[in-house]
Amino acid sequence: MRAYCYLRLLNSYRNCILTTTSDQAVYEQPENRKQVSPQVMFDFIESELRDVCLVALPSKIGQSGNGGQQGQFTKAGAAALLVRLYLNAEKWIGQPKWQECIDMCERITGGEFGYYAIANNWYEPFDWNNEMCNEVILGFPGSYGLTSWHLQNDKRTVYGRALPYGCEKYLKIEGNGSRNPKYALSPSYNNQQPRALFDYELGMVTQKFAKYAGDKRYKQYVNTSNNTREGMFFMEGKIANSSISGGYAKNPDNQYVLYLLDQVGRFEGNAESGYIDIIFDICKKEEVNAVLTLIDPELSLLAKYKENFARLGVTVIGSSYELCERALDKMQMFLWLTRHGYKCAKSYVDKDKFYEDINAGIINYPVFVKPVRGSASIAISKVYDKETIEFLFKKNDNLMIQEFLNGQEIGADVYIDLISGETVSIFTSDRVLTALVCGGAYSVDKYYRLRRGWHWWPDEQPNELTKGLVRLMATEKQIDIMLTHTCPLRFEPTELFISGIDQSTVDKSTEQFFDEIYSLFPAYQEPMWYFGHFHGNKYTDEYVMLFDDIIELK
Repeated sequence: MRAYCYLRLLNSYRNCILTTTSDQAVYEQPENRKQVSPQVMFDFIESELRDVCLVALPSKIGQSGNGGQQGQFTKAGAAALLVRLYLNAEKWIGQPKWQECIDMCERITGGEFGYYAIANNWYEPFDWNNEMCNEVILGFPGSYGLTSWHLQNDKRTVYGRALPYGCEKYLKIEGNGSRNPKYALSPSYNNQQPRALFDYELGMVTQKFAKYAGDKRYKQYVNTSNNTREGMFFMEGKIANSSISGGYAKNPDNQYVLYLLDQVGRFEGNAESGYIDIIFDICKKEEVNAVLTLIDPELSLLAKYKENFARLGVTVIGSSYELCERALDKMQMFLWLTRHGYKCAKSYVDKDKFYEDINAGIINYPVFVKPVRGSASIAISKVYDKETIEFLFKKNDNLMIQEFLNGQEIGADVYIDLISGETVSIFTSDRVLTALVCGGAYSVDKYYRLRRGWHWWPDEQPNELTKGLVRLMATEKQIDIMLTHTCPLRFEPTELFISGIDQSTVDKSTEQFFDEIYSLFPAYQEPMWYFGHFHGNKYTDEYVMLFDDIIELK
Protein backbone atom coordinates (compact mmCIF):
# COMPACT_ATOMS: atom_id res chain seq x y z
CA MET A 1 0.00 0.00 0.00
CA ARG A 2 2.88 2.36 0.76
CA ALA A 3 4.40 1.81 -2.67
CA TYR A 4 0.98 2.24 -4.29
CA CYS A 5 0.39 5.56 -2.50
CA TYR A 6 3.87 6.87 -3.29
CA LEU A 7 3.36 5.90 -6.94
CA ARG A 8 0.21 8.04 -7.00
CA LEU A 9 2.09 10.92 -5.36
CA LEU A 10 4.95 10.64 -7.85
CA ASN A 11 2.51 10.74 -10.73
CA SER A 12 0.71 13.80 -9.37
CA TYR A 13 3.47 15.89 -7.76
CA ARG A 14 6.93 14.53 -8.75
CA ASN A 15 8.81 16.07 -5.77
CA CYS A 16 7.37 14.55 -2.61
CA ILE A 17 8.27 13.91 1.00
CA LEU A 18 9.64 10.40 1.44
CA THR A 19 9.53 8.90 4.89
CA THR A 20 9.19 5.49 6.51
CA THR A 21 8.73 6.83 10.03
CA SER A 22 5.62 7.76 11.99
CA ASP A 23 3.51 10.86 11.37
CA GLN A 24 4.69 12.26 14.71
CA ALA A 25 8.34 11.83 13.76
CA VAL A 26 7.75 13.60 10.46
CA TYR A 27 6.10 16.44 12.32
CA GLU A 28 8.80 16.74 15.00
CA GLN A 29 11.89 16.33 12.82
CA PRO A 30 12.25 18.89 10.01
CA GLU A 31 14.72 16.68 8.12
CA ASN A 32 11.89 14.20 7.61
CA ARG A 33 9.74 16.82 5.89
CA LYS A 34 12.11 17.52 3.01
CA GLN A 35 11.10 16.70 -0.55
CA VAL A 36 13.17 14.20 -2.51
CA SER A 37 13.92 14.13 -6.22
CA PRO A 38 11.77 11.99 -8.57
CA GLN A 39 14.76 9.65 -9.03
CA VAL A 40 15.02 8.98 -5.28
CA MET A 41 11.28 8.36 -5.05
CA PHE A 42 11.38 6.13 -8.15
CA ASP A 43 14.24 4.03 -6.74
CA PHE A 44 12.45 3.63 -3.39
CA ILE A 45 9.18 2.47 -5.02
CA GLU A 46 11.05 0.08 -7.32
CA SER A 47 13.03 -1.45 -4.45
CA GLU A 48 9.96 -1.71 -2.25
CA LEU A 49 8.01 -3.58 -4.93
CA ARG A 50 10.81 -5.63 -6.53
CA ASP A 51 12.93 -6.57 -3.52
CA VAL A 52 10.28 -6.80 -0.80
CA CYS A 53 6.77 -7.30 -2.22
CA LEU A 54 7.66 -9.74 -5.00
CA VAL A 55 9.43 -11.83 -2.38
CA ALA A 56 7.15 -11.62 0.64
CA LEU A 57 3.64 -11.39 -0.84
CA PRO A 58 1.62 -14.53 -1.69
CA SER A 59 0.84 -15.63 -5.23
CA LYS A 60 -2.70 -15.91 -6.52
CA ILE A 61 -4.51 -19.12 -5.58
CA GLY A 62 -6.59 -21.04 -8.13
CA GLN A 63 -7.92 -20.20 -11.59
CA SER A 64 -11.33 -18.66 -10.77
CA GLY A 65 -10.53 -15.03 -10.13
CA ASN A 66 -9.35 -13.50 -6.87
CA GLY A 67 -12.11 -14.98 -4.72
CA GLY A 68 -11.11 -14.77 -1.07
CA GLN A 69 -7.96 -12.82 -2.01
CA GLN A 70 -10.04 -9.91 -3.28
CA GLY A 71 -8.60 -6.64 -2.00
CA GLN A 72 -5.32 -8.32 -0.96
CA PHE A 73 -2.06 -7.31 -2.58
CA THR A 74 -0.45 -10.35 -4.16
CA LYS A 75 2.78 -10.73 -6.10
CA ALA A 76 0.93 -9.90 -9.31
CA GLY A 77 -0.44 -6.72 -7.72
CA ALA A 78 3.11 -5.62 -6.94
CA ALA A 79 4.23 -6.62 -10.45
CA ALA A 80 1.38 -4.56 -11.98
CA LEU A 81 2.56 -1.51 -10.04
CA LEU A 82 6.07 -2.09 -11.38
CA VAL A 83 4.60 -2.21 -14.88
CA ARG A 84 3.07 1.20 -14.29
CA LEU A 85 6.32 2.51 -12.79
CA TYR A 86 8.40 1.36 -15.77
CA LEU A 87 5.79 2.46 -18.31
CA ASN A 88 6.07 6.08 -17.18
CA ALA A 89 9.75 6.08 -16.24
CA GLU A 90 10.84 8.27 -19.15
CA LYS A 91 8.34 10.94 -18.17
CA TRP A 92 9.14 10.77 -14.45
CA ILE A 93 12.92 10.34 -14.33
CA GLY A 94 14.02 10.91 -17.95
CA GLN A 95 15.08 7.26 -18.43
CA PRO A 96 13.05 4.88 -20.63
CA LYS A 97 12.46 1.45 -19.15
CA TRP A 98 10.44 -0.14 -21.90
CA GLN A 99 12.16 -3.53 -21.73
CA GLU A 100 11.70 -3.76 -17.95
CA CYS A 101 8.02 -2.95 -18.51
CA ILE A 102 7.68 -5.68 -21.17
CA ASP A 103 9.53 -8.23 -19.05
CA MET A 104 7.29 -7.63 -16.04
CA CYS A 105 4.14 -7.91 -18.19
CA GLU A 106 5.36 -11.22 -19.58
CA ARG A 107 6.05 -12.52 -16.06
CA ILE A 108 2.41 -11.76 -15.14
CA THR A 109 0.88 -13.27 -18.30
CA GLY A 110 3.27 -16.21 -18.13
CA GLY A 111 1.77 -17.34 -14.83
CA GLU A 112 4.77 -16.75 -12.58
CA PHE A 113 2.56 -15.11 -9.95
CA GLY A 114 -0.58 -17.19 -10.49
CA TYR A 115 -3.16 -17.67 -13.23
CA TYR A 116 -4.29 -14.51 -15.05
CA ALA A 117 -5.98 -14.29 -18.44
CA ILE A 118 -7.80 -11.76 -20.63
CA ALA A 119 -11.58 -12.05 -20.16
CA ASN A 120 -13.83 -13.18 -23.00
CA ASN A 121 -15.94 -10.02 -22.79
CA TRP A 122 -14.83 -6.44 -22.26
CA TYR A 123 -17.23 -5.85 -19.37
CA GLU A 124 -16.26 -8.81 -17.18
CA PRO A 125 -13.57 -6.96 -15.16
CA PHE A 126 -16.17 -4.34 -14.24
CA ASP A 127 -19.13 -6.58 -13.39
CA TRP A 128 -20.63 -7.38 -9.99
CA ASN A 129 -19.01 -10.81 -9.95
CA ASN A 130 -15.61 -9.55 -11.06
CA GLU A 131 -13.98 -11.35 -8.13
CA MET A 132 -14.32 -14.39 -10.44
CA CYS A 133 -12.63 -12.66 -13.38
CA ASN A 134 -9.06 -13.76 -14.12
CA GLU A 135 -8.27 -10.45 -15.81
CA VAL A 136 -8.54 -8.58 -12.49
CA ILE A 137 -5.19 -8.44 -10.72
CA LEU A 138 -6.21 -6.23 -7.79
CA GLY A 139 -9.80 -5.34 -6.97
CA PHE A 140 -10.86 -3.13 -4.10
CA PRO A 141 -13.56 -5.02 -2.19
CA GLY A 142 -16.92 -3.34 -1.74
CA SER A 143 -20.52 -4.19 -0.98
CA TYR A 144 -22.50 -4.61 -4.20
CA GLY A 145 -20.92 -1.72 -6.03
CA LEU A 146 -20.80 0.66 -3.06
CA THR A 147 -17.15 1.15 -2.22
CA SER A 148 -15.90 3.66 0.29
CA TRP A 149 -15.29 6.37 -2.29
CA HIS A 150 -18.77 5.89 -3.75
CA LEU A 151 -20.41 7.31 -0.61
CA GLN A 152 -21.98 4.29 1.09
CA ASN A 153 -25.78 4.16 1.23
CA ASP A 154 -26.06 6.98 -1.24
CA LYS A 155 -27.03 6.13 -4.82
CA ARG A 156 -25.78 9.52 -5.98
CA THR A 157 -22.21 8.24 -6.01
CA VAL A 158 -19.12 10.34 -6.52
CA TYR A 159 -18.69 8.94 -10.00
CA GLY A 160 -22.39 8.91 -10.66
CA ARG A 161 -22.36 12.72 -10.78
CA ALA A 162 -21.17 12.35 -14.35
CA LEU A 163 -24.43 10.77 -15.51
CA PRO A 164 -27.97 12.10 -15.94
CA TYR A 165 -30.29 11.87 -12.96
CA GLY A 166 -32.48 8.79 -13.13
CA CYS A 167 -30.59 7.34 -16.09
CA GLU A 168 -30.93 3.81 -14.73
CA LYS A 169 -34.67 4.02 -15.38
CA TYR A 170 -34.40 4.61 -19.11
CA LEU A 171 -31.08 2.92 -19.87
CA LYS A 172 -31.93 -0.37 -18.12
CA ILE A 173 -28.76 -0.44 -16.00
CA GLU A 174 -28.99 -3.39 -13.66
CA GLY A 175 -28.26 -3.65 -9.94
CA ASN A 176 -26.53 -1.36 -7.50
CA GLY A 177 -24.25 1.31 -8.77
CA SER A 178 -27.06 2.15 -11.15
CA ARG A 179 -25.27 5.28 -12.31
CA ASN A 180 -21.95 3.58 -12.86
CA PRO A 181 -20.03 5.88 -15.21
CA LYS A 182 -17.75 3.22 -16.64
CA TYR A 183 -19.87 3.61 -19.77
CA ALA A 184 -19.57 7.42 -19.98
CA LEU A 185 -17.41 9.26 -22.51
CA SER A 186 -15.84 12.68 -22.58
CA PRO A 187 -17.66 14.85 -25.13
CA SER A 188 -16.05 15.49 -28.50
CA TYR A 189 -17.53 18.88 -29.32
CA ASN A 190 -17.71 22.25 -27.63
CA ASN A 191 -20.79 24.46 -27.59
CA GLN A 192 -19.70 26.86 -30.30
CA GLN A 193 -21.51 27.56 -33.55
CA PRO A 194 -20.51 25.87 -35.72
CA ARG A 195 -19.55 23.19 -33.22
CA ALA A 196 -15.90 22.28 -33.10
CA LEU A 197 -13.90 19.40 -31.66
CA PHE A 198 -12.21 19.87 -28.30
CA ASP A 199 -8.44 19.94 -28.57
CA TYR A 200 -7.72 17.23 -26.00
CA GLU A 201 -4.06 16.13 -26.03
CA LEU A 202 -4.93 12.58 -24.97
CA GLY A 203 -7.72 12.27 -27.46
CA MET A 204 -10.28 10.96 -24.97
CA VAL A 205 -13.32 11.87 -27.05
CA THR A 206 -16.02 9.89 -28.81
CA GLN A 207 -15.12 11.23 -32.21
CA LYS A 208 -11.67 9.61 -32.19
CA PHE A 209 -12.96 6.12 -31.39
CA ALA A 210 -14.20 5.24 -34.87
CA LYS A 211 -10.93 3.70 -36.05
CA TYR A 212 -12.28 0.77 -38.00
CA ALA A 213 -15.53 -0.89 -38.98
CA GLY A 214 -17.07 -2.81 -36.13
CA ASP A 215 -15.13 -0.97 -33.39
CA LYS A 216 -16.92 -2.13 -30.22
CA ARG A 217 -16.07 1.15 -28.52
CA TYR A 218 -18.30 2.93 -31.00
CA LYS A 219 -21.30 0.65 -30.56
CA GLN A 220 -24.27 1.78 -28.48
CA TYR A 221 -24.23 0.29 -25.01
CA VAL A 222 -27.23 -1.98 -24.26
CA ASN A 223 -27.99 -4.27 -21.33
CA THR A 224 -29.21 -7.56 -22.74
CA SER A 225 -30.03 -10.45 -20.44
CA ASN A 226 -28.42 -12.62 -17.78
CA ASN A 227 -26.17 -9.73 -16.76
CA THR A 228 -24.58 -9.46 -20.22
CA ARG A 229 -24.02 -6.43 -22.41
CA GLU A 230 -23.05 -5.30 -25.83
CA GLY A 231 -21.40 -2.11 -26.91
CA MET A 232 -19.33 -0.01 -24.56
CA PHE A 233 -20.67 3.54 -24.37
CA PHE A 234 -23.76 5.69 -24.58
CA MET A 235 -23.31 7.25 -27.98
CA GLU A 236 -24.96 10.06 -29.91
CA GLY A 237 -28.47 9.33 -31.06
CA LYS A 238 -31.53 7.43 -29.88
CA ILE A 239 -31.21 4.42 -27.59
CA ALA A 240 -32.94 1.31 -28.89
CA ASN A 241 -35.12 -0.40 -26.29
CA SER A 242 -37.63 -2.96 -27.49
CA SER A 243 -39.27 -3.25 -24.04
CA ILE A 244 -40.46 0.35 -24.14
CA SER A 245 -43.32 1.55 -26.29
CA GLY A 246 -41.97 3.17 -29.43
CA GLY A 247 -38.83 1.05 -29.55
CA TYR A 248 -36.57 3.67 -27.97
CA ALA A 249 -35.64 4.62 -24.43
CA LYS A 250 -37.74 7.42 -23.05
CA ASN A 251 -37.46 9.74 -20.08
CA PRO A 252 -38.55 8.30 -16.69
CA ASP A 253 -42.07 9.62 -17.14
CA ASN A 254 -42.31 8.07 -20.61
CA GLN A 255 -43.09 11.43 -22.17
CA TYR A 256 -40.48 11.70 -24.90
CA VAL A 257 -37.73 9.73 -26.62
CA LEU A 258 -34.22 10.49 -25.39
CA TYR A 259 -31.62 11.74 -27.83
CA LEU A 260 -28.02 11.83 -26.63
CA LEU A 261 -25.65 14.44 -28.01
CA ASP A 262 -21.91 14.15 -28.18
CA GLN A 263 -21.58 17.76 -27.11
CA VAL A 264 -21.25 19.99 -24.07
CA GLY A 265 -24.18 22.33 -23.42
CA ARG A 266 -23.93 25.60 -21.51
CA PHE A 267 -26.64 27.97 -20.28
CA GLU A 268 -25.57 31.59 -20.50
CA GLY A 269 -26.76 34.39 -18.22
CA ASN A 270 -29.42 34.14 -15.53
CA ALA A 271 -31.11 30.74 -15.65
CA GLU A 272 -34.26 31.94 -13.88
CA SER A 273 -34.87 34.91 -16.16
CA GLY A 274 -34.10 32.86 -19.25
CA TYR A 275 -36.53 30.15 -18.19
CA ILE A 276 -39.35 32.50 -17.25
CA ASP A 277 -38.92 34.49 -20.49
CA ILE A 278 -39.40 31.28 -22.45
CA ILE A 279 -42.61 30.58 -20.50
CA PHE A 280 -43.85 34.12 -21.27
CA ASP A 281 -43.14 33.60 -24.98
CA ILE A 282 -45.01 30.29 -25.02
CA CYS A 283 -48.00 31.87 -23.28
CA LYS A 284 -48.16 34.68 -25.85
CA LYS A 285 -47.62 32.45 -28.86
CA GLU A 286 -50.10 29.75 -27.81
CA GLU A 287 -52.62 32.17 -26.21
CA VAL A 288 -52.37 30.37 -22.87
CA ASN A 289 -54.93 31.37 -20.23
CA ALA A 290 -53.44 29.67 -17.16
CA VAL A 291 -50.19 28.02 -16.01
CA LEU A 292 -49.46 25.55 -13.25
CA THR A 293 -46.57 23.33 -12.29
CA LEU A 294 -46.43 19.80 -10.94
CA ILE A 295 -42.99 20.12 -9.32
CA ASP A 296 -42.45 21.91 -6.02
CA PRO A 297 -39.41 24.09 -6.85
CA GLU A 298 -41.32 25.89 -9.61
CA LEU A 299 -44.23 26.91 -7.36
CA SER A 300 -42.33 29.89 -5.96
CA LEU A 301 -40.95 30.83 -9.36
CA LEU A 302 -44.35 31.07 -11.01
CA ALA A 303 -45.84 32.85 -7.98
CA LYS A 304 -42.99 35.36 -8.02
CA TYR A 305 -44.00 36.49 -11.53
CA LYS A 306 -47.76 36.33 -10.91
CA GLU A 307 -48.32 39.99 -11.85
CA ASN A 308 -46.21 39.63 -15.01
CA PHE A 309 -48.37 36.69 -16.06
CA ALA A 310 -51.53 38.65 -15.22
CA ARG A 311 -50.50 41.44 -17.62
CA LEU A 312 -50.44 38.80 -20.34
CA GLY A 313 -53.93 37.64 -19.34
CA VAL A 314 -52.54 34.44 -17.78
CA THR A 315 -53.65 33.12 -14.39
CA VAL A 316 -51.05 31.41 -12.20
CA ILE A 317 -52.71 28.44 -10.52
CA GLY A 318 -51.08 28.26 -7.13
CA SER A 319 -50.55 29.96 -3.80
CA SER A 320 -48.88 33.30 -3.14
CA TYR A 321 -45.12 33.65 -3.28
CA GLU A 322 -44.89 34.04 0.51
CA LEU A 323 -46.88 30.84 1.14
CA CYS A 324 -44.85 28.87 -1.42
CA GLU A 325 -41.58 29.99 0.12
CA ARG A 326 -42.77 29.08 3.60
CA ALA A 327 -43.90 25.63 2.48
CA LEU A 328 -40.62 24.92 0.69
CA ASP A 329 -38.60 25.87 3.78
CA LYS A 330 -39.28 22.94 6.12
CA MET A 331 -37.93 24.69 9.21
CA GLN A 332 -39.96 27.85 8.63
CA MET A 333 -43.03 25.70 8.06
CA PHE A 334 -42.34 23.79 11.29
CA LEU A 335 -42.01 27.03 13.27
CA TRP A 336 -45.21 28.46 11.76
CA LEU A 337 -47.19 25.29 12.51
CA THR A 338 -45.98 24.98 16.11
CA ARG A 339 -46.59 28.68 16.67
CA HIS A 340 -50.21 28.13 15.62
CA GLY A 341 -50.73 25.09 17.83
CA TYR A 342 -50.29 22.26 15.31
CA LYS A 343 -48.59 19.04 16.42
CA CYS A 344 -45.49 18.34 14.31
CA ALA A 345 -42.48 16.08 14.19
CA LYS A 346 -39.72 17.62 16.33
CA SER A 347 -37.31 19.48 14.05
CA TYR A 348 -33.83 20.95 14.55
CA VAL A 349 -31.31 22.96 12.57
CA ASP A 350 -29.10 23.29 15.65
CA LYS A 351 -27.18 20.01 16.13
CA ASP A 352 -26.19 20.90 19.70
CA LYS A 353 -29.81 21.44 20.71
CA PHE A 354 -30.68 18.08 19.13
CA TYR A 355 -27.89 16.34 21.07
CA GLU A 356 -29.18 17.96 24.28
CA ASP A 357 -32.66 16.56 23.64
CA ILE A 358 -31.17 13.14 22.77
CA ASN A 359 -29.34 13.05 26.10
CA ALA A 360 -32.49 14.20 27.90
CA GLY A 361 -34.59 11.48 26.27
CA ILE A 362 -36.87 14.02 24.55
CA ILE A 363 -36.10 12.49 21.15
CA ASN A 364 -34.52 9.19 20.10
CA TYR A 365 -32.77 7.61 17.13
CA PRO A 366 -33.49 6.91 14.32
CA VAL A 367 -34.11 10.38 12.89
CA PHE A 368 -34.34 11.88 9.43
CA VAL A 369 -31.66 14.25 8.14
CA LYS A 370 -32.82 16.26 5.15
CA PRO A 371 -32.24 19.56 3.32
CA VAL A 372 -34.15 22.49 4.83
CA ARG A 373 -35.26 23.31 1.28
CA GLY A 374 -36.01 20.43 -1.01
CA SER A 375 -38.67 18.15 -2.42
CA ALA A 376 -39.38 14.66 -3.74
CA SER A 377 -37.49 13.09 -0.81
CA ILE A 378 -34.17 13.94 -2.47
CA ALA A 379 -31.06 13.70 -0.23
CA ILE A 380 -33.02 12.37 2.76
CA SER A 381 -31.20 9.98 5.10
CA LYS A 382 -32.50 7.82 7.91
CA VAL A 383 -29.84 8.10 10.61
CA TYR A 384 -29.15 5.91 13.63
CA ASP A 385 -26.14 7.57 15.30
CA LYS A 386 -24.28 10.80 16.03
CA GLU A 387 -21.32 9.91 13.79
CA THR A 388 -23.52 9.80 10.68
CA ILE A 389 -25.17 13.12 11.58
CA GLU A 390 -21.74 14.73 11.92
CA PHE A 391 -20.68 13.30 8.58
CA LEU A 392 -23.80 14.56 6.78
CA PHE A 393 -23.61 18.06 8.28
CA LYS A 394 -19.92 18.29 7.36
CA LYS A 395 -20.65 17.20 3.79
CA ASN A 396 -23.74 19.37 3.17
CA ASP A 397 -25.02 22.81 4.04
CA ASN A 398 -28.45 23.85 5.27
CA LEU A 399 -29.60 20.53 6.75
CA MET A 400 -32.16 19.81 9.44
CA ILE A 401 -32.85 16.91 11.77
CA GLN A 402 -36.39 15.65 12.10
CA GLU A 403 -38.09 13.15 14.38
CA PHE A 404 -38.86 9.77 12.82
CA LEU A 405 -42.58 9.01 13.06
CA ASN A 406 -43.41 5.40 12.35
CA GLY A 407 -46.94 4.89 11.04
CA GLN A 408 -49.35 4.99 8.15
CA GLU A 409 -48.82 7.69 5.54
CA ILE A 410 -52.00 9.68 4.86
CA GLY A 411 -52.33 12.34 2.20
CA ALA A 412 -54.56 15.41 2.56
CA ASP A 413 -55.93 17.31 -0.43
CA VAL A 414 -57.53 20.75 -0.29
CA TYR A 415 -59.44 22.26 -3.22
CA ILE A 416 -59.73 26.06 -3.19
CA ASP A 417 -61.83 28.19 -5.52
CA LEU A 418 -59.49 30.52 -7.42
CA ILE A 419 -62.08 33.30 -7.68
CA SER A 420 -63.57 33.40 -4.19
CA GLY A 421 -60.57 31.98 -2.34
CA GLU A 422 -62.94 29.74 -0.38
CA THR A 423 -62.21 26.13 0.48
CA VAL A 424 -64.35 23.85 -1.67
CA SER A 425 -63.34 20.42 -0.44
CA ILE A 426 -60.94 18.68 1.94
CA PHE A 427 -60.35 14.95 1.86
CA THR A 428 -57.74 12.46 3.00
CA SER A 429 -56.55 9.28 1.38
CA ASP A 430 -54.59 6.27 2.56
CA ARG A 431 -51.77 5.25 0.35
CA VAL A 432 -52.18 1.72 -0.93
CA LEU A 433 -49.29 -0.40 0.31
CA THR A 434 -47.21 -2.16 -2.32
CA ALA A 435 -45.73 -5.60 -1.64
CA LEU A 436 -42.98 -7.26 -3.66
CA VAL A 437 -42.93 -11.06 -3.44
CA CYS A 438 -40.10 -13.41 -4.37
CA GLY A 439 -39.74 -17.04 -3.31
CA GLY A 440 -36.79 -19.37 -3.28
CA ALA A 441 -33.96 -20.48 -1.01
CA TYR A 442 -31.23 -23.07 -0.88
CA SER A 443 -32.14 -26.34 0.84
CA VAL A 444 -29.49 -27.23 3.39
CA ASP A 445 -30.89 -30.78 3.43
CA LYS A 446 -30.45 -31.17 -0.35
CA TYR A 447 -27.85 -33.95 -0.24
CA TYR A 448 -29.58 -35.65 2.71
CA ARG A 449 -32.71 -35.90 0.52
CA LEU A 450 -30.85 -37.01 -2.61
CA ARG A 451 -29.01 -39.81 -0.79
CA ARG A 452 -32.36 -41.23 0.30
CA GLY A 453 -34.02 -40.85 -3.06
CA TRP A 454 -36.38 -38.18 -1.71
CA HIS A 455 -37.74 -35.39 -3.85
CA TRP A 456 -35.73 -32.21 -4.25
CA TRP A 457 -36.45 -29.05 -6.18
CA PRO A 458 -33.61 -28.21 -8.61
CA ASP A 459 -35.27 -24.87 -9.45
CA GLU A 460 -35.64 -23.93 -5.80
CA GLN A 461 -33.82 -20.60 -6.13
CA PRO A 462 -34.92 -17.63 -8.28
CA ASN A 463 -33.55 -17.64 -11.82
CA GLU A 464 -31.98 -14.66 -13.58
CA LEU A 465 -35.26 -13.62 -15.20
CA THR A 466 -36.98 -13.49 -11.81
CA LYS A 467 -34.06 -11.59 -10.32
CA GLY A 468 -34.19 -9.08 -13.15
CA LEU A 469 -37.91 -8.46 -12.61
CA VAL A 470 -37.40 -8.01 -8.86
CA ARG A 471 -34.58 -5.51 -9.50
CA LEU A 472 -36.81 -3.60 -11.91
CA MET A 473 -39.72 -3.44 -9.45
CA ALA A 474 -37.44 -2.45 -6.57
CA THR A 475 -35.98 0.48 -8.50
CA GLU A 476 -39.10 1.77 -10.24
CA LYS A 477 -41.78 1.45 -7.55
CA GLN A 478 -42.09 2.44 -3.92
CA ILE A 479 -42.13 -0.87 -2.11
CA ASP A 480 -43.63 -0.98 1.39
CA ILE A 481 -43.46 -4.70 2.12
CA MET A 482 -41.04 -7.42 1.00
CA LEU A 483 -42.35 -11.00 1.19
CA THR A 484 -39.68 -13.63 0.59
CA HIS A 485 -38.94 -17.18 1.66
CA THR A 486 -35.40 -16.50 2.84
CA CYS A 487 -33.89 -13.16 3.88
CA PRO A 488 -31.15 -10.70 2.94
CA LEU A 489 -27.76 -11.91 4.10
CA ARG A 490 -27.56 -9.08 6.63
CA PHE A 491 -30.63 -10.46 8.47
CA GLU A 492 -29.49 -14.09 8.69
CA PRO A 493 -30.43 -15.50 12.14
CA THR A 494 -27.14 -17.26 12.83
CA GLU A 495 -28.46 -18.41 16.20
CA LEU A 496 -30.92 -20.70 14.36
CA PHE A 497 -28.37 -22.37 12.07
CA ILE A 498 -28.61 -26.18 12.18
CA SER A 499 -25.70 -27.63 14.14
CA GLY A 500 -23.46 -30.02 12.24
CA ILE A 501 -23.86 -28.25 8.88
CA ASP A 502 -20.73 -26.59 7.55
CA GLN A 503 -22.00 -23.13 6.54
CA SER A 504 -19.19 -22.79 3.96
CA THR A 505 -20.99 -25.48 1.93
CA VAL A 506 -24.31 -23.61 1.97
CA ASP A 507 -25.23 -21.74 -1.22
CA LYS A 508 -26.17 -18.24 -0.06
CA SER A 509 -26.56 -16.65 -3.49
CA THR A 510 -30.26 -15.93 -2.90
CA GLU A 511 -29.49 -14.26 0.43
CA GLN A 512 -26.79 -12.24 -1.30
CA PHE A 513 -29.24 -11.28 -4.05
CA PHE A 514 -31.76 -10.06 -1.46
CA ASP A 515 -28.95 -8.09 0.18
CA GLU A 516 -28.43 -6.40 -3.19
CA ILE A 517 -32.18 -5.65 -3.41
CA TYR A 518 -32.20 -4.25 0.14
CA SER A 519 -29.44 -1.80 -0.73
CA LEU A 520 -31.45 -0.49 -3.71
CA PHE A 521 -34.03 1.07 -1.39
CA PRO A 522 -33.37 4.62 -0.15
CA ALA A 523 -32.67 4.81 3.58
CA TYR A 524 -35.84 6.79 4.19
CA GLN A 525 -37.95 4.28 2.28
CA GLU A 526 -36.80 0.86 3.41
CA PRO A 527 -39.70 -1.62 3.31
CA MET A 528 -40.55 -3.96 6.17
CA TRP A 529 -39.13 -7.37 5.25
CA TYR A 530 -41.10 -10.56 6.04
CA PHE A 531 -39.57 -14.01 5.59
CA GLY A 532 -39.57 -17.57 6.93
CA HIS A 533 -37.16 -20.40 6.03
CA PHE A 534 -35.28 -20.53 9.35
CA HIS A 535 -38.01 -22.15 11.49
CA GLY A 536 -38.25 -19.40 14.08
CA ASN A 537 -40.14 -16.23 15.01
CA LYS A 538 -38.38 -12.91 15.37
CA TYR A 539 -39.56 -9.30 15.31
CA THR A 540 -37.37 -6.21 14.74
CA ASP A 541 -37.83 -2.67 13.38
CA GLU A 542 -36.44 -3.81 10.01
CA TYR A 543 -37.79 -7.32 9.50
CA VAL A 544 -40.12 -10.01 10.76
CA MET A 545 -39.19 -13.71 10.66
CA LEU A 546 -42.13 -16.10 10.88
CA PHE A 547 -42.52 -19.81 11.48
CA ASP A 548 -45.64 -20.69 13.40
CA ASP A 549 -46.89 -17.18 14.22
CA ILE A 550 -49.79 -15.67 12.28
CA ILE A 551 -49.86 -11.87 11.95
CA GLU A 552 -52.03 -9.30 10.19
CA LEU A 553 -50.36 -6.87 7.80
CA LYS A 554 -51.62 -3.33 8.20
